[in-house]
Amino acid sequence: IIGLPTEVEGALFSSAATAPGDDEHVMQITKHGMNAPKPNSPYALAFVLGAINEAKPSYRGFIYSTLVSVRILRRLGSTADCHVFARLSPESNLTALPEEDMRMFAGYNISVTLLPKLHHQSFTQLQYDKFEALQMTQYKRVLYLDADVMPLVNMDTLMQLSDPESVDVPTLLKPNMIYATRGEPSNGGMFMLEPLEGDSAMME
Repeated sequence: IIGLPTEVEGALFSSAATAPGDDEHVMQITKHGMNAPKPNSPYALAFVLGAINEAKPSYRGFIYSTLVSVRILRRLGSTADCHVFARLSPESNLTALPEEDMRMFAGYNISVTLLPKLHHQSFTQLQYDKFEALQMTQYKRVLYLDADVMPLVNMDTLMQLSDPESVDVPTLLKPNMIYATRGEPSNGGMFMLEPLEGDSAMME
């Protein structure tokens, strides 16, 4: 489904073929609260991966969906950094993401932050995890996408349209953007944030 990665997307299959324990091609994971990777773009795309449990590998469906989204966006010309906030299931015996998962993320140059393991998991907690994007203050804008949202256009444009310093497009959007549907005042599947220092502390 994903197909062969382009040069920009990285060597997913060559990295996956390296021997276990070979860390040369495996992206390092960031612990929650530690310094984030240096940005390569003023904009970022954020995803959330929850309920990671080695005994229930169905969670990997969300990994594959994320990879497909990132591949589509890169082919459409997106230069935004991509980041995943991951949380292990309380039922998991793991203390880190499986190496196979990290190799897939590394193949598409997606950085990962491992959130602390909780005693209980819930859909509500998963919604709160989306706002971990407020920690990404090294970026001017962060666009959150659910893993099952399949973009058909370059989403960088939304962030550029809210950035007064972007010279390519007019400033038409506010720095923080949500959209409503008939069934809900704010859709949690996609929203845009301007992460500022201190914002994430307000969520605690």
